[in-house]
Amino acid sequence: MTIQATTIPIEDIIEQQRALLGTCQTKSVNFRLTQLENLKQGIIDHQEAIVEVTKDDFVRPEFESYFEIITPGKINLALQNLKFWIKPQQVPTSFDQFLALAGVRLEPMGVVLIIGP
Repeated sequence: MTIQATTIPIEDIIEQQRALLGTCQTKSVNFRLTQLENLKQGIIDHQEAIVEVTKDDFVRPEFESYFEIITPGKINLALQNLKFWIKPQQVPTSFDQFLALAGVRLEPMGVVLIIGP
């Protein structure tokens, strides 16, 4: 199986991701779950090619690629816990603000480019 590498410059990909982030569409739980499902399906669909590439490029045994690179189990963990992880969490306030309520809300804040083996 051969996978064609993308010829889109990284700068363009980053700009597309920033534009998507600016729409606030990425804050939706359903959007995040869909993206995780798509990532999981992409890994499953291209599993053999990923193993082949990691074996050739990184000179790793085939079984190592399955356990280190191809990890749908970690995506399943994120799918199961995402709704819990993004719930607003109440945090204590200082004594001088005892009537106030404070909380932490986790949401996407930017674009990250990860390049790794």
